[in-house]
Amino acid sequence: MVDQIPIGIKVIASLHYLNAAILLILGTFLTMVLVVFSGEIKLLALEGLVIVPTLLYFFVGYGLWHGKKWSRMTAIILSLSEILTITYTLINKGFVQDILYASGTTLIENLVIAGYLIFSKNARTVFS
Repeated sequence: MVDQIPIGIKVIASLHYLNAAILLILGTFLTMVLVVFSGEIKLLALEGLVIVPTLLYFFVGYGLWHGKKWSRMTAIILSLSEILTITYTLINKGFVQDILYASGTTLIENLVIAGYLIFSKNARTVFS
């Protein structure tokens, strides 16, 4: 582990923390709305589907912030999986304007994250 973590990695770690917070807040809200409007308490099990990616993003952000070796590869895999998912969605759903704005931003964000973590000499040095 390196004493100084580059600012690029701290920004990426912060984005992972932000993704975790957004997933937790929106996922919990949507689960509660489903439970209230459907009256089905069983739907609270959906919260488990929110917790898993939330924890994943949180721990990857933590690992990046602290220069943990495993976090670089995990962040790359997360970004590449999102890139593939977004590309698949855009191809199959068509380039609907609303989907394109939200997905386009996320696609660019993940391309930058994966590119930086794969090609940046600073990033490779921190996690080597």
